[in-house]
Amino acid sequence: MATVMELASFIRKHEPVRFGVVCTKKHIAPSTLYGYIKIMLDVCLDIKYENGVFYVEREKHHRMPDGVLVEK
Repeated sequence: MATVMELASFIRKHEPVRFGVVCTKKHIAPSTLYGYIKIMLDVCLDIKYENGVFYVEREKHHRMPDGVLVEK
């Protein structure tokens, strides 16, 4: 689990980041990273993986009609 959290931190810091970059920077074999992806996507709901790229999905903020910012 510590490795998954370390990968998540790396992705959050350097996003968007490609699959190969994560493998080389974190010294993880591609087949091993595929296993970690499954766990990471279940645990870290803000991280998304699509077409070989990791990115962080940010919540959108809405403004009320009176101009007050509402955070989710």
